[in-house]
Amino acid sequence: MKSILAVKNLAVRFGDISVLENVSFEIEPGDFLMILGPNGAGKSVLLKSILGILAYEGEVRVFGKDIKQARSRIGYVPQYIDFDRTFPLTVREVIGLGCGQTRSVAGCTHVGNMVKMVGVEDKIDSFFGSLSGGQIRKVLIARALVNRPKLLFLDEPLAGVDVVGEKSFYEMLAKWHREFKLTTVMVSHDYGLVSKIASKVLCLNKKMTCFGGPGSLGIREFELTFGKGVDLHVH
Repeated sequence: MKSILAVKNLAVRFGDISVLENVSFEIEPGDFLMILGPNGAGKSVLLKSILGILAYEGEVRVFGKDIKQARSRIGYVPQYIDFDRTFPLTVREVIGLGCGQTRSVAGCTHVGNMVKMVGVEDKIDSFFGSLSGGQIRKVLIARALVNRPKLLFLDEPLAGVDVVGEKSFYEMLAKWHREFKLTTVMVSHDYGLVSKIASKVLCLNKKMTCFGGPGSLGIREFELTFGKGVDLHVH
């Protein structure tokens, strides 16, 4: 099967500091890849490099093309966004930004469906800056999905979401993955999620320490990724 994302010998440096070294992997249509590693491991840097946000060495091919030629087929939810909470932009308008060039055609007809899907339909005409952290994450996910992408990148999607909502959130995520026929790449540091939603896992700590099915992550790989003496808690 032809790969939907192929990364070869990717490396990132910030000045004299090496942030990522020699990362190579491929995923196929329908995969749910979890990128797992501790804080500072380079997980977000890897995502931003693949997306062309950060400069890198090596090769990245998305749908067999350069990322610039594939952007319309990609959805992305960043870990953090910096915005002026007083800016008068509504939830409807924020999601509409994800429609891109289809704003006046089919894409934005899905905005109403998106707010229902993520559970913020009662906030559709509220100002984006008035939302809670969890609601903001849901709106950003709706924005990423509104244009019906085929490849979705999620960077720590539970940032700002209360723990009580964790189980239902990941159940929804698995449902969206199936219903949208997505290939999903999700950054996390939560080992307990691997067996629940991932079809493949990539372990990262400056360099790749493992890549494969969920069964490929054993104690050795866990220690290479998180360090020896770290307790393993599965939720």
